[in-house]
Amino acid sequence: MQKVLFTALVLTGLFLISSCQSGTEQTTESEGIADQSAPQQQAPQMAPPQGAAEVTDDDLRAFAEIDSELRDIQMQAREDMISVIEEQGMTLEQYQQISQMQQQGMGEGMSEEDARTITMINDEMGEIQMEMQNIMENKIAEMGMSMEQYQQLAMTIQQNPEYQQRLQAMQEEDL
Repeated sequence: MQKVLFTALVLTGLFLISSCQSGTEQTTESEGIADQSAPQQQAPQMAPPQGAAEVTDDDLRAFAEIDSELRDIQMQAREDMISVIEEQGMTLEQYQQISQMQQQGMGEGMSEEDARTITMINDEMGEIQMEMQNIMENKIAEMGMSMEQYQQLAMTIQQNPEYQQRLQAMQEEDL
């Protein structure tokens, strides 16, 4: 349960944080997913604040560095997932349409072949997601922050427009 919560939090955090960046979002085959490339910088080895503590510039720089690394990992996983779809003879659009039909309970009308293909794709994507999560967890630790610290800092930034603006300004300076 904690890993699922972590994954959801990290992915949501990355999406929300990246949406406050001024960089141009590129539309790719994976429509609806923002381009998450960002410049890299050196993160200090420090502990982010706990609870309602003030977020310092050092905290934001560390978060930006980790965020950049996690985006690269996420982008590679997204490319791997698209490759899985294409290797199964589907386009991303076909996969999204069939998956949406299944989620809306309209999957009864799909062919058995499409159902098997979707199941195979989903199984492979699950493996890619688990691998991505492990890599992300290791990267956060490697960069000197615990999962709890990263999660707390991500939530604090998401909930405070001032911190989002400061983070964005730092990222723009590093471009």
